[in-house]
Amino acid sequence: MTILPSIMNLKVWMDDVGLKSGDPFALQCSDFGVYTSKLLPRYITGACYILDRKFPTVMHTIFKHTVAPQSVGLYLQACELMYKCTYNPEWIKYECKWVNWLKENANRKYTGYTWGIPFKWLMGTGVLAPENTPMSTVTPYCSDAFYLLQNPKIATSNADFIMTDLKKTYQDDEKACLSYSPLDNFMIINVQAYCAAQLYRAYKYTGYTPYTQLADKLINFVLDEQNEDGSWYYWSKKTTEPVPTSIDSLHQCYIMQGLYRSYMVNQNTKIKDAVLKCMEYCNDNLITNRHEVKKFADKKQPYELIDAAEIVSTLDLIGEHEFATLVLFATIPKFSSLTLTVISDIKIIEHIYETQCLNKFPG
Repeated sequence: MTILPSIMNLKVWMDDVGLKSGDPFALQCSDFGVYTSKLLPRYITGACYILDRKFPTVMHTIFKHTVAPQSVGLYLQACELMYKCTYNPEWIKYECKWVNWLKENANRKYTGYTWGIPFKWLMGTGVLAPENTPMSTVTPYCSDAFYLLQNPKIATSNADFIMTDLKKTYQDDEKACLSYSPLDNFMIINVQAYCAAQLYRAYKYTGYTPYTQLADKLINFVLDEQNEDGSWYYWSKKTTEPVPTSIDSLHQCYIMQGLYRSYMVNQNTKIKDAVLKCMEYCNDNLITNRHEVKKFADKKQPYELIDAAEIVSTLDLIGEHEFATLVLFATIPKFSSLTLTVISDIKIIEHIYETQCLNKFPG
C-alpha cells in the first residue's frame, strides 16, 4: 500500500470544502466573545474557551467557516511541491484560481501585498484588529507561495511592509523588536523570527542591504531571549505588563523555522546552534517516547494536529527527515477519524514531498 493516493484524497477533500475551515478563536473573537470578555470574570470566559476546545464540532456548526489567506498560501506551496515530485497535473488544477484569490483578497491599504485573518481578532492585550488587518505571522505564508510560483515582485513586497508598517517596539545598537501588526505595540518572539526570515529572503532577490541590517537586529533580539534550557517564551522578557510565561510546542516551531531559514541565508552558526538547542528541549519536554507531540511541557492538554504538523515541518527543515516520519506515523492514528484542519493537512503534505523526493518514504 502506498501513501500518495491517500494524500491525493486529502487534497480532493480540501478542494471540496473550498479550503474553508473553522477556527479555534471563532468564539473568543465573535461579538459575543468580545462583549463577554469585558463583562464576565476571567474564569468564566476561560471556561467558555475550554469548552470550545473540548467540543469543537459543536462550535464549528455555530460559526461560519472561512477561507484563511494562510491556508491558501500553504495550499499553493504544497500543491506546487507535490506536482514537482509526482508530475501529476491534478496537484496544480486550481492553482490559477487561488493565486487570483490571494491577489484579490490582499490588504493594499499598507505597503505592498499583505494579508491577515478573515475575521476581527481580539489580540493579546485587548487590541481588537478589524478583519484582514495585515499580520506579520500570516503574510509570510502568502509571500512564500509567490516566491515558489516565481512572482518575486509580490513576494518581496512583504519585506517593505515589515520595514515600513510594523512598529519598532524595542531598539538598541544591536537588537530590534517589531510589532505583531501595524496596530499594536507587542514584543512577541516568533514575530521577529518570521520577519527576519522574510527580510533575508527578500535580500537574496533584491540585494537591498537595509533588509539584512534590520534582520540581523531581529535575530540578535531572538537569540538574546532564548532561555537557558533552549526554549523561548511567547512574550519577550522585556514586556513590562504581566504576560504568560508558558512554553508551547507550536511557537517553538515557528521560532525555529524562522531562525533556520535565516541561517540558510547568512550562515551565522549561532543561529543554527540556537535552533538545535531548542529542538533538544522539544525532544526532551514536548515529544514523548512514543513520538507524540504535546502542546505544553507542564500542562495536560488534548493533542492537536497542528502541533505535530509543525514539529514535522521543523524537523524536515533542519534535515531530520526520519525523525519527522516517526512523529508523523505516531500522529496519524490519533486524528484519522477527525475532520482535520486545512493548515495542518498541508503541513503533512509538505512532509510527504520532502521525504518522497529523498526516497525515504513509501510511495
